[in-house]
Amino acid sequence: MLKCKIKGHKLFALTTPHVQIKKFECMNCKKQFTTDGYGKYVSLTPYWEKNHQTFLAYFNEQQQATVV
Repeated sequence: MLKCKIKGHKLFALTTPHVQIKKFECMNCKKQFTTDGYGKYVSLTPYWEKNHQTFLAYFNEQQQATVV
């Protein structure tokens, strides 16, 4: 959207199941973003979706191992 190109994206946080995975959406163009390992905003591509799923699977394994 032209407004986002001129003024920048107006992001708001989406709810996420884990604290360290943050997702955002632009109020104007509805494009989704996430943060990379350095805390910079990047577009939410299939690569980052897979990365989040891998992280959640690992985290869930660790949680189940500590419960047992």
